[in-house]
Amino acid sequence: MLYIGTFTVVVLYWRQPFTALALLIGLSIVLNAVTGWKLIKMYVVCAVLGPISEIICIRAGAWHYGHPQFLGIPIWLPFVWGNASILFFELAEQFGHIKIVSVAQRRSAKRR
Repeated sequence: MLYIGTFTVVVLYWRQPFTALALLIGLSIVLNAVTGWKLIKMYVVCAVLGPISEIICIRAGAWHYGHPQFLGIPIWLPFVWGNASILFFELAEQFGHIKIVSVAQRRSAKRR
């Protein structure tokens, strides 16, 4: 249900970027808290690399946003990318394709 919140915020508030930003920050905190903050590194990587890739595509003329605030993208876009990363990871984990393995678990497995 929280994942639907991200899309709902974008649909309802894309013309009000600071409202959307505040709501998406709140959703991001809740999503990360619900997952025990285990995906925070992936969240941050996706929240950074996703918008960078979009900025490059926008500069190349592939698409544009109706109300960009920063380098052709909305200010709330990194949080959408971050929230989407959690959604897709959780979906993949539910389908059994990937598992979270800590660094300690990896090291332990290598020693065996």
